[in-house]
Amino acid sequence: MQAAESTTPTPAYEALMASMDAIVADGVDIVPMFFAHFFRANPAEQAKFHNKLSSHGNMVNEIMGLLLAVAAEEPWVEMFTRAQLRTHEGYGDIALERYREALDMFVDVLGESAGARWTAEWDRCWRDQAARLMVMIERWY
Repeated sequence: MQAAESTTPTPAYEALMASMDAIVADGVDIVPMFFAHFFRANPAEQAKFHNKLSSHGNMVNEIMGLLLAVAAEEPWVEMFTRAQLRTHEGYGDIALERYREALDMFVDVLGESAGARWTAEWDRCWRDQAARLMVMIERWY
């Protein structure tokens, strides 16, 4: 049996993780912040979240995990993204633009959470990964 191959983190992944360190330093919970933004922009979406204690955290964790995986160039991201889109079909007709909006809001919330520690490099890096993920979403939408 062969040992799993160790990969070197990409510079993008390292930048994202450094930004996360700045956010967790203050113990900020980004989940309620994200959903405050999301529901302010999309009040009708609240009805689609039946068990918000789990669904809110799951959604934010999935966004974060996918963006980190994109930055790390994980090979499974494309197929997981496709599977997530199929799962989301069960929640009704979600416009393609809603996915882009959610990714942008997520990055906005990270910047808000980090406050003065947030850097232009981190912002650019997160938005670059969001753009890369959006290409996959558009491909499978």
